[in-house]
Amino acid sequence: MATVNRVLGMLKPDDSLRKTIYLTVNMSVVYGWIGEKDKAIDLILPFAGLPVNRYFNVMSMRNDIDHFPMRGFSRWEAWLADPKNKAPIGY
Repeated sequence: MATVNRVLGMLKPDDSLRKTIYLTVNMSVVYGWIGEKDKAIDLILPFAGLPVNRYFNVMSMRNDIDHFPMRGFSRWEAWLADPKNKAPIGY
């Protein structure tokens, strides 16, 4: 967890949204793999639905091996199943 905190601590208020989401989602993946699933989803929920990257949406996250440990976790599954999250992100 020290590594996650160190990486998240590297974020600056003037960093681009893309960089912020990239680092945050990747640290969320780390949390998922070490079993900290609530922390994993807490990190990415504030960015849900932002049109930053075509891969940052529930359709891609459902099948992304990076998020495999989250499968079956009730909060994750509820987020994936929420109809408002199923629309593809457009630019």
